[in-house]
Amino acid sequence: MRHAVLHALHISTFVLLWYVLSISLTLYNKWLFAVYGLRLPLLITALHFALKVPLARVAMACRGLRAPPLDWRTVAARIVPTGAATALDIALSNLSYLFISVTYYTIVKSAVPIWILLFSVWYGLQRLRPSTVLVIAAIVVGIALAWWFHLAGRTEAETSQADGLKKKLGFIGVAAENKWYVDEIYNAIF
Repeated sequence: MRHAVLHALHISTFVLLWYVLSISLTLYNKWLFAVYGLRLPLLITALHFALKVPLARVAMACRGLRAPPLDWRTVAARIVPTGAATALDIALSNLSYLFISVTYYTIVKSAVPIWILLFSVWYGLQRLRPSTVLVIAAIVVGIALAWWFHLAGRTEAETSQADGLKKKLGFIGVAAENKWYVDEIYNAIF
């Protein structure tokens, strides 16, 4: 019992840390590009990666982990394509801050789990089960509600035209309003 509680506390700490870092980085990037006026998203992406590698090495050293030996074929076939796709994703995400709001960015990025599930079914990595369909449906409904609340727009800083409907929807309205957090919880669990 004690081990299970410590394990849950350990996981909860990392989930909370993920929230704080993810939200902070998103808002910091938007601030850099929109408010501060730094219009160099690819430079910021390069700096992020330049910081991540040494920090990952320090974290591995602190935990007593060593990097596995890799041959050039493994690097060329598995690591380079994954790294390039990740770099492109982050670079384009940072570039999008120049043109769209954080809310719209979050709504669009929330669709990623849908595509991952659909492609994993398509490629036979996962079977299409009722639970998979329910997960996809829940994400689609959440995105639709978040999008609707986004389109409803703010009439003032504190109120929205959608606030009346949000109260009637109860928990669903709160989840749609906090779609970002709900997505992070989903990503942590699944």
